[in-house]
Amino acid sequence: MTKTHEPNKRSEHDSEYEYYYFNDLVAAGIVRNRSDLSRKRRSEGFPDPEKSSDAMQAAAPFRKSKVHAWLDRRASRRTRDERLAGGGVNDHEASRERRRRSRKETDSIEAIE
Repeated sequence: MTKTHEPNKRSEHDSEYEYYYFNDLVAAGIVRNRSDLSRKRRSEGFPDPEKSSDAMQAAAPFRKSKVHAWLDRRASRRTRDERLAGGGVNDHEASRERRRRSRKETDSIEAIE
């Protein structure tokens, strides 16, 4: 089962100067691989790393407070979207039933022809 992020219950000072590195993000289930990290940075607003040097080999740490804020925004947006859509699981079932009905109608029309 996929880990889900819970809203921050830590003090601000806890994560203000703490960092995640790429392997930490993978271990925490926040990203799956470097492509996933790149996609989330490009199209989902994932925070940029805070490199301490311009060197190509410099470590690229992500500030924990920014990552947690991004996760909180993403979770609240997902919750809001599910509320507006009317609830998730039942929508999937309704969609499956509509497809099943339309196939039956198509089959019955082909039988008539």
